Amino acid sequence: MVSRRNYFTITVIMAIVFFLFQSLNAAKEHENDYMFNAFAEAGGELPLRSDAYTGTEGKGRAVFIGSDGAVSDTVTNWCLYTKRTLSIYGTIAEYDRSGADADILLLDGGSVDSGDADTLYGYTEKGAAIIFCGLPDKSVIAESAALRQLLGIKDIREETPVAGLRLYPGLLLGSSADYMADSPEDTEKYQDMSLDFPQYSLAAGTKTYLCGIPEDGDDEEYPPVIWRNSCGNSMVFAVNGDYIAGAEGLGILTGFMAEAAEYELYPVVNTQNIVIANCPALADENPEKMEELYSRSMSGLFRDVIMPSLRSLNERYKSGTTFMLRTRFDHGGAALPDGEELAYFLKEINEMRGEAGISAAGTSQDILADAEFFSGEIPDFEFTSMYGGNYDAGTVDTALAEYGSVRTVVSPYEVGSGVVGWQTDNVTR
Repeated sequence: MVSRRNYFTITVIMAIVFFLFQSLNAAKEHENDYMFNAFAEAGGELPLRSDAYTGTEGKGRAVFIGSDGAVSDTVTNWCLYTKRTLSIYGTIAEYDRSGADADILLLDGGSVDSGDADTLYGYTEKGAAIIFCGLPDKSVIAESAALRQLLGIKDIREETPVAGLRLYPGLLLGSSADYMADSPEDTEKYQDMSLDFPQYSLAAGTKTYLCGIPEDGDDEEYPPVIWRNSCGNSMVFAVNGDYIAGAEGLGILTGFMAEAAEYELYPVVNTQNIVIANCPALADENPEKMEELYSRSMSGLFRDVIMPSLRSLNERYKSGTTFMLRTRFDHGGAALPDGEELAYFLKEINEMRGEAGISAAGTSQDILADAEFFSGEIPDFEFTSMYGGNYDAGTVDTALAEYGSVRTVVSPYEVGSGVVGWQTDNVTR
């Protein structure tokens, strides 16, 4: 039998606990001001394309010798990002006749023949760093002892199958690492670096940064892929493959310069940010298939599976997260975006200290319909980032006109394109 005093005490404690839980939820709801973007800044205070600094003549002069292609695009972007002036010539003879002077000479392997070694030696005596962004054909190297000496190649080896790559410390940020799949299935699925390249033995005095790992694992001298040779008053860097023809080439070239000089200033893009494209979706589309595959609706999938996983990822890596909202995947379907879903996900994103962006998906008419939906549900929210996807420039321009607060457009990377740049005079890409 519970006495009145005990009954009263228990009731008071339960009421206090209930009040505490309710007050916490109420406080969290009150503080979650999801109707505004806390990361938005006044557009007039942001830099414009005209404010961007480009290289100055006489400072960091670079010359690329070769033809147009992915390698020249990477070199051009690298010089732009590192504020170096760049001149381009088709051949070494053409550059030599110009009488120009350079601090860095970048060579496409296809532009070098066996007779160019003596000319290149002259440049090393002047202190110019020479970077072979790809090696000449093996037959060219075989017929020129001077070219082999310049590159630090002792002899040409009989090729053995390579199963992976080993990176040594000293070139890129971080420690050493092996890039090798555990099974043939993983090799086919994950191995995106070329393992097929001519193999050489290097002379004494060279420094290897990246080498191949033979399949049998018994080869004492792993075949070199990226290395350095000291020659004259300079250094000669060699890349045995197509590793410069892409975004990874930007880091490799910067690593070379850090090795060749006492110090190297390089641009840093804040990569502590995860961009989630087309997430979350705000319409319950394709319900039958969603139930068949996931036993829940699309809304339930985002609420119960995707968003909790992204929250864990965000907490683990302590990074910022930008969610590029998508109203729906099929603008011609019957399902319409739900304002309650939008409010729920914006609250979730705010609690994660993330930011909501917008996906520019569909036709121009679809963009207008999406903009009308957002202006009706969150009229004071300023989207500052946009996922451009693979959509044409006209669609992106329409979206930028509708969302005037956007300052950055994110798109998938394509080899040969710039990693960062300008979409318009005041919108970065």
